[in-house]
Amino acid sequence: MKTAWKLLFGLSLAFNAAFVAAWAARPISAASGDAGKAPCGGPGSVGCPLYRQLGVTPEQWRMIEPALKDYQERCGEECLAMEMAKDSLIQLVGAPEPDMEAIRVAQREIIAAHERMQASLVDHLLAAKGALTEDQQRRLFGMMRSHVCGCHGRGRYGSGGGCRRGH
Repeated sequence: MKTAWKLLFGLSLAFNAAFVAAWAARPISAASGDAGKAPCGGPGSVGCPLYRQLGVTPEQWRMIEPALKDYQERCGEECLAMEMAKDSLIQLVGAPEPDMEAIRVAQREIIAAHERMQASLVDHLLAAKGALTEDQQRRLFGMMRSHVCGCHGRGRYGSGGGCRRGH
Protein backbone atom coordinates (compact mmCIF):
# COMPACT_ATOMS: atom_id res chain seq x y z
CA MET A 1 0.00 0.00 0.00
CA LYS A 2 2.85 2.36 0.86
CA THR A 3 4.43 1.79 -2.58
CA ALA A 4 1.13 2.50 -4.32
CA TRP A 5 0.82 5.78 -2.42
CA LYS A 6 4.36 6.77 -3.43
CA LEU A 7 3.57 5.90 -7.05
CA LEU A 8 0.38 7.96 -7.02
CA PHE A 9 2.17 10.86 -5.32
CA GLY A 10 4.96 10.75 -7.92
CA LEU A 11 2.51 10.69 -10.79
CA SER A 12 0.54 13.54 -9.21
CA LEU A 13 3.71 15.62 -8.85
CA ALA A 14 4.61 14.98 -12.47
CA PHE A 15 1.14 15.90 -13.69
CA ASN A 16 0.99 19.06 -11.59
CA ALA A 17 4.46 20.16 -12.70
CA ALA A 18 3.58 19.65 -16.34
CA PHE A 19 0.33 21.56 -15.88
CA VAL A 20 2.03 24.53 -14.20
CA ALA A 21 4.80 24.55 -16.78
CA ALA A 22 2.34 24.47 -19.65
CA TRP A 23 0.39 27.36 -18.16
CA ALA A 24 3.45 29.45 -17.40
CA ALA A 25 5.02 28.90 -20.81
CA ARG A 26 2.18 29.44 -23.22
CA PRO A 27 3.62 29.30 -26.72
CA ILE A 28 4.92 32.46 -28.30
CA SER A 29 3.88 31.52 -31.82
CA ALA A 30 1.06 33.28 -33.64
CA ALA A 31 -0.85 30.05 -34.06
CA SER A 32 -1.33 29.75 -30.32
CA GLY A 33 -1.89 33.44 -29.57
CA ASP A 34 -5.15 34.91 -28.37
CA ALA A 35 -8.07 34.14 -30.69
CA GLY A 36 -8.99 37.03 -32.94
CA LYS A 37 -5.85 39.04 -32.24
CA ALA A 38 -3.25 40.06 -34.75
CA PRO A 39 -0.37 37.59 -35.11
CA CYS A 40 2.15 37.72 -32.29
CA GLY A 41 5.82 38.29 -32.68
CA GLY A 42 5.74 41.25 -35.08
CA PRO A 43 8.17 44.08 -34.55
CA GLY A 44 7.60 45.69 -31.19
CA SER A 45 4.84 43.30 -30.13
CA VAL A 46 4.72 41.24 -26.95
CA GLY A 47 4.47 37.66 -28.19
CA CYS A 48 3.06 35.97 -25.09
CA PRO A 49 -0.52 36.31 -23.81
CA LEU A 50 0.59 36.16 -20.18
CA TYR A 51 3.02 39.03 -20.54
CA ARG A 52 0.56 41.02 -22.67
CA GLN A 53 -1.94 40.62 -19.83
CA LEU A 54 0.68 41.99 -17.44
CA GLY A 55 1.12 44.99 -19.73
CA VAL A 56 4.84 44.58 -20.36
CA THR A 57 6.41 47.15 -22.67
CA PRO A 58 8.29 46.19 -25.83
CA GLU A 59 11.52 47.03 -24.00
CA GLN A 60 10.61 44.67 -21.14
CA TRP A 61 9.61 42.00 -23.66
CA ARG A 62 13.04 42.19 -25.34
CA MET A 63 14.56 41.35 -21.96
CA ILE A 64 12.04 38.56 -21.13
CA GLU A 65 11.64 36.82 -24.50
CA PRO A 66 15.07 35.07 -24.70
CA ALA A 67 14.60 33.54 -21.23
CA LEU A 68 11.04 32.48 -22.09
CA LYS A 69 12.14 30.82 -25.34
CA ASP A 70 14.94 29.01 -23.49
CA TYR A 71 12.49 27.90 -20.81
CA GLN A 72 9.98 26.65 -23.37
CA GLU A 73 12.66 24.65 -25.15
CA ARG A 74 13.93 23.07 -21.93
CA CYS A 75 10.37 22.47 -20.75
CA GLY A 76 9.53 20.64 -23.96
CA GLU A 77 12.54 18.39 -23.49
CA GLU A 78 11.71 17.69 -19.85
CA CYS A 79 8.03 17.08 -20.59
CA LEU A 80 9.06 14.51 -23.18
CA ALA A 81 11.46 12.84 -20.72
CA MET A 82 8.75 12.83 -18.05
CA GLU A 83 6.14 11.38 -20.42
CA MET A 84 8.52 8.62 -21.47
CA ALA A 85 9.30 7.79 -17.84
CA LYS A 86 5.58 7.81 -16.93
CA ASP A 87 4.79 5.51 -19.85
CA SER A 88 7.57 3.19 -18.72
CA LEU A 89 6.27 3.27 -15.15
CA ILE A 90 2.73 2.43 -16.25
CA GLN A 91 4.02 -0.48 -18.32
CA LEU A 92 6.12 -1.74 -15.42
CA VAL A 93 3.31 -1.50 -12.88
CA GLY A 94 0.89 -3.17 -15.30
CA ALA A 95 3.19 -6.12 -16.00
CA PRO A 96 2.04 -9.55 -14.82
CA GLU A 97 5.05 -9.68 -12.48
CA PRO A 98 6.15 -6.11 -11.72
CA ASP A 99 9.90 -5.53 -11.36
CA MET A 100 10.15 -3.32 -8.27
CA GLU A 101 13.70 -2.19 -9.02
CA ALA A 102 12.73 -1.09 -12.54
CA ILE A 103 9.67 0.66 -11.08
CA ARG A 104 11.89 2.57 -8.66
CA VAL A 105 14.23 3.58 -11.50
CA ALA A 106 11.25 4.90 -13.50
CA GLN A 107 10.03 6.79 -10.42
CA ARG A 108 13.47 8.38 -9.99
CA GLU A 109 13.47 9.40 -13.66
CA ILE A 110 10.10 11.14 -13.21
CA ILE A 111 11.31 12.93 -10.09
CA ALA A 112 14.57 13.98 -11.79
CA ALA A 113 12.66 15.38 -14.81
CA HIS A 114 10.32 17.19 -12.41
CA GLU A 115 13.27 18.73 -10.56
CA ARG A 116 14.89 19.87 -13.82
CA MET A 117 11.59 21.38 -14.96
CA GLN A 118 11.19 23.22 -11.65
CA ALA A 119 14.76 24.54 -11.92
CA SER A 120 14.02 25.79 -15.45
CA LEU A 121 10.84 27.47 -14.27
CA VAL A 122 12.63 29.20 -11.40
CA ASP A 123 15.40 30.37 -13.77
CA HIS A 124 12.79 31.82 -16.14
CA LEU A 125 10.79 33.49 -13.38
CA LEU A 126 13.89 35.08 -11.89
CA ALA A 127 14.93 36.39 -15.32
CA ALA A 128 11.43 37.74 -16.00
CA LYS A 129 11.14 39.21 -12.51
CA GLY A 130 14.18 41.37 -13.17
CA ALA A 131 12.41 42.99 -16.12
CA LEU A 132 9.03 43.53 -14.44
CA THR A 133 7.85 46.41 -12.30
CA GLU A 134 6.83 45.68 -8.71
CA ASP A 135 3.15 45.83 -9.69
CA GLN A 136 3.69 43.43 -12.61
CA GLN A 137 5.60 41.06 -10.32
CA ARG A 138 2.79 41.15 -7.75
CA ARG A 139 0.19 40.43 -10.44
CA LEU A 140 2.26 37.64 -12.05
CA PHE A 141 2.84 35.80 -8.80
CA GLY A 142 -0.75 36.39 -7.72
CA MET A 143 -1.98 34.80 -10.95
CA MET A 144 0.37 31.87 -10.45
CA ARG A 145 -0.74 31.36 -6.85
CA SER A 146 -4.41 31.40 -7.78
CA HIS A 147 -3.80 29.07 -10.72
CA VAL A 148 -1.82 26.37 -8.93
CA CYS A 149 -3.80 26.51 -5.71
CA GLY A 150 -6.15 23.69 -4.85
CA CYS A 151 -4.24 20.43 -5.32
CA HIS A 152 -7.33 18.44 -6.26
CA GLY A 153 -9.34 19.63 -3.27
CA ARG A 154 -6.66 18.99 -0.66
CA GLY A 155 -5.33 22.55 -0.58
CA ARG A 156 -1.79 23.69 -1.13
CA TYR A 157 0.73 21.00 -0.19
CA GLY A 158 -2.09 18.51 0.37
CA SER A 159 -2.96 20.15 3.69
CA GLY A 160 -6.70 20.19 3.21
CA GLY A 161 -9.10 23.07 3.36
CA GLY A 162 -8.06 24.91 0.21
CA CYS A 163 -5.34 27.51 -0.09
CA ARG A 164 -3.42 28.91 2.78
CA ARG A 165 -2.99 32.53 1.83
CA GLY A 166 0.18 34.28 2.84
CA HIS A 167 2.43 31.23 2.61
